[in-house]
Amino acid sequence: MESQDALNAVYAKWENKGRGSRQPGSQTEDEERNRVPSLLSEPRFPGRPGLKDVQVDSVRPRTRAPLRRLQSRARREKLSSAAPRLHFFKVEPMLMDSTTQSSRPFTGRACSKCVPVSRNTFFNENTATMGVRNMLDILAEHRPPGMLGRLFYTVWFTVTRRVDHYYPTTKFMHDAVISSTRVREAMNKTVIRDCEEYDDNMEQFQLEVKQQEKLASAIFNKMASNIWTPFITFTGWFLHKALGHLLSSIQVHRGQINMVKQAAETGLPLVFLPTHRSHLDYILLTFLLWNHEIQAPHVAAGDNLRIPFFSSLMCHLGGFFIRRKLDDVYGKKDYVYRAVLHTYMEELLRQGQSLEFFIEGGRTRTGKACVPKGGLLSVVVDAYMAGAISDVYVVPVSFSYEKTLEGSFRSEEMGIPKKKETFLQAVRGVWSAFRSSFGQVRADFAQPISLQEYLDSAESPGGAIFSHLTGSHSPSEMRRIGSDHSIYGTDIVSEEQRLLVKGLAEHVIYNAVQTTAIMSTQLVAFMFLTVHRQGTTWAELEKTFDHLRSEILLRGRDVGFTGKTAAVLRHAMELLGNQLFTWESPGNNRKKNQNNNHVKMGEEERILVPNLGLPSVFDLTYYGSNVMSVFLMESVVATALSAVSESQANRVHLQEGQQLLVSRQAVLHRAKELCQLLQMEFIFVPSCSSLEDAVQDGLDSLLHSDMLLTDEQDSASSQREKQWADRLAFSTSWEDQAEDSVEGSSVVQDLSYRLNTAAVHIQRLGFLQSILAGMVEAYWVSACHLEVLQGGDMTEQKYLQSLQKFAIRRVEDGVSIRSESCSAETLKNSLKMLSHRKVISHFFDSDGTRKLELYGTYRDNQELTRFIDGVGMFKTW
Repeated sequence: MESQDALNAVYAKWENKGRGSRQPGSQTEDEERNRVPSLLSEPRFPGRPGLKDVQVDSVRPRTRAPLRRLQSRARREKLSSAAPRLHFFKVEPMLMDSTTQSSRPFTGRACSKCVPVSRNTFFNENTATMGVRNMLDILAEHRPPGMLGRLFYTVWFTVTRRVDHYYPTTKFMHDAVISSTRVREAMNKTVIRDCEEYDDNMEQFQLEVKQQEKLASAIFNKMASNIWTPFITFTGWFLHKALGHLLSSIQVHRGQINMVKQAAETGLPLVFLPTHRSHLDYILLTFLLWNHEIQAPHVAAGDNLRIPFFSSLMCHLGGFFIRRKLDDVYGKKDYVYRAVLHTYMEELLRQGQSLEFFIEGGRTRTGKACVPKGGLLSVVVDAYMAGAISDVYVVPVSFSYEKTLEGSFRSEEMGIPKKKETFLQAVRGVWSAFRSSFGQVRADFAQPISLQEYLDSAESPGGAIFSHLTGSHSPSEMRRIGSDHSIYGTDIVSEEQRLLVKGLAEHVIYNAVQTTAIMSTQLVAFMFLTVHRQGTTWAELEKTFDHLRSEILLRGRDVGFTGKTAAVLRHAMELLGNQLFTWESPGNNRKKNQNNNHVKMGEEERILVPNLGLPSVFDLTYYGSNVMSVFLMESVVATALSAVSESQANRVHLQEGQQLLVSRQAVLHRAKELCQLLQMEFIFVPSCSSLEDAVQDGLDSLLHSDMLLTDEQDSASSQREKQWADRLAFSTSWEDQAEDSVEGSSVVQDLSYRLNTAAVHIQRLGFLQSILAGMVEAYWVSACHLEVLQGGDMTEQKYLQSLQKFAIRRVEDGVSIRSESCSAETLKNSLKMLSHRKVISHFFDSDGTRKLELYGTYRDNQELTRFIDGVGMFKTW
């Protein structure tokens, strides 16, 4: 009887373990938590964690082979009836699919202000709970019939995909474009401009027009795509095989892709606007849509990708090539090229075709989303306003990679010019890729939004708020305004339409960023850039990782990983590579272990130190910058606290128990100034929202976390409730009533807050300030270097080289501890900000060279110093 009870206790123990109910603090878990893995010295499979060590979204065992082998062995050895049950419970617990996590946030909902109808379209109570799947795991979603189907399931899946969508022929598109009124007028306009000597000679005029017609036809043939459905089918099969060698999973939320599929079934064109991380983006979106039997889009690609052989493949998959610069000659617009491009895209929409283009332009070099360009988007808006289409669904898309296939952009961030891609480089890149592993990719689709509803919405830039700002009174009036030809920013005739496109583009980028999931490599890089710049132990790294993961989820953002923290960290750091981290012994005189040799001390005492030197730091910033958006507004307010307190409110100067008071209005004012300073780096709020409200929300977040305290808690609370009520009343009132309410309201009394100087809050303040510290440092360096222009103008290229050399020298001399402040992309953006703020001005000399000079009053040394100090007050060290 006692032996039976003991055996039952063993069963119960393994049953609990199989259900994942290990108690916190158990010996097994403590050993796992405290063990420092030697991933940098002895990686088992470079870039590929073991299946039992890390859980990835939607990865589940395809068979129960281990269990069957155990049962077969038990039968062969003629074990007792209890033995097989015991062996079953000793099997490693099966990985749970991530969809079983009810706490997973659903991202990508449409804006409730701009498009309330679209927000409730294609979405139901089950959409958010559909979970994430791995697109490379066919058997997880489909059950092929018969033995042959199960043996060749990839072939079965490929041939059963529906690809009989309508795609217009190249000849049809050619005739429609060349014969269009827009292109014909562009030909005539070009001839009149370039051939003034024809002196009413109609015969000569017609001859020149014929030449322009041949030119337009050549432009079209070089530009147009030629989708071939058999090739899409073959590519789908090939990618299932090839991507399985490159990636461990491609994660897609079933609810998100289901909304896109429902939008496609309406028959309206879809315009996919992805963030641009990798050249794989082009093919990956088409691959995902093919898997779900959605029509392949026509993809706008830069002519730099017109590489022999590869460009033909892209053309048959829907790629059409456009110039990086629309005009070949400076100061001379190519009317014909612009008209052909505009008409081609408009005709595709008219034929019910979907489009895909990268609204940021090129690939991001910093890892975060870039400020959008409205050129191609203006064509879509213009097509709707001109009545070419009744409506179109705009779909923001984001791709998030654990490791990009192209590698790093460290050379370009160091100012080394980008080399043009060649066929040989492409072949080498593909060969190198197949010898490596790149972890997981997460594709997130935001909810499709109706362009018609966006333009008609009372609170969109095309409605009441837009009218209030620009003087436009009616969307219907705007709809009568259409450009005859060309692209946004050139011949568009309406300032209102320009602002409309700009607002829509910014809203799309904002939605895409908020939809983006955070990958494991991104979170690890972010931790080393903000929390553990000086290095940390493995145990502390795990604690920080768990804490930040919970913070991200609490803010409604999703993560692209699951599993035990130690295993996820090993997986992420193997992908990042051992050149970015070094194990060191503790103490002031750390002995480096470049070969990761064990020192004579406990492994848990060793410190993992990031490589923050140049240019390695740019690998970390590329991945870590994607997490910045999660804490962006709180970081802005925390940095503003330092500016208000004259640099006293930062971790370097603060002491525990110190008394430090700040004014609420002063903090809000400085926070808005900082947002204006960094407006070329982030989209802080969508076009339909107020920056002031977002800053106040960021400040309230610090209040709710007790980082800021007040002696008048009740008064402060009631004041915040009153402000919230006023904003709610304004948003739900008619415009005239809201204006009367605002004009008649009393002045809000300022409040004073006391900074909580407890150790934990000082540490958190330092974390929030460090998020933007490197970027602020770069902008301050850029402002300081303006003194060079006091000696006269310089070419923009020469000035940028001089500026980056100045920034690098400060790092090498130890003056700046933020080596990421040397980023070429950030320094370029700082010049855009200086131009926007009219601190510098651009002009072109006679040969078309772009030059810089100080603007007006800033040529005075005192005025320039005042501006430099204004930027420098946001430095937090």
